[in-house]
Amino acid sequence: MKYVSRREWGAKYPQGSGSIPGPVHGVTIHWEGPHMGAWSHDQCAGKVRVIERFHAVTRGWAGIAYSALVCPHGYVFEGRGVHVRTAANGTSGIGGNDHWYAVCFLSGQGDPFTAEAQAGVIAAVQWLRAKGGAGHQVNGHRDHHPTECPGDVVYRWLQTADFGSKGTAAQAAGSEDDMTPEQDKRLAFVEAEAKHQRSAVKSLNGKADRIAKALTELAKALGPTVESAVESALADAVVNVDVNVSKAGE
Repeated sequence: MKYVSRREWGAKYPQGSGSIPGPVHGVTIHWEGPHMGAWSHDQCAGKVRVIERFHAVTRGWAGIAYSALVCPHGYVFEGRGVHVRTAANGTSGIGGNDHWYAVCFLSGQGDPFTAEAQAGVIAAVQWLRAKGGAGHQVNGHRDHHPTECPGDVVYRWLQTADFGSKGTAAQAAGSEDDMTPEQDKRLAFVEAEAKHQRSAVKSLNGKADRIAKALTELAKALGPTVESAVESALADAVVNVDVNVSKAGE
């Protein structure tokens, strides 16, 4: 595993507010949400620090929300780390923050899910199993909340990806006890509602992306000082859209 410790990427805020209550069923996969484009690996640590600052200062959480983050180059950045309660999955439904670790792919809408990133996500899950006692299940943020996260490409990949001795996420999910007919009906209703909400979120994300592009073009016309200020404001505003939309709580 290409591991980057908190010290190596320059973490400034605490790891979290306490230990994860458990039992830890598994790992939930996220993405950052908005389109981030391409960059060299030497910029990745800086992007993780921006996310940390957003979570700690703007959101008021106890440090970065994720257990780990994976960059497009396949490096695994330690977030809150093992045995620490996450703030990324939310507190309702299946108790995401109390029973699941969170791994974030450092990219978003329209960005490629590289082979290196796929290997990094698998490595992060295996690390959380080996060092943090994570269970065999792997799911997406949308399994906790009506959100686009972690994107259709990543979510489809999760269904067949091999995370080790326990097989794929789909196989792990299939090992659960059979549900009653009433539970099946309830699940179908929840899934339909979640699909509707994801569609609404996708529409809002598209509108936000178009507004951001328009502001960027306008800023370029007004000169480098304004352009720099607008870029900084946009980065701070949308750096963690998936968490904002789903209202994940500390």
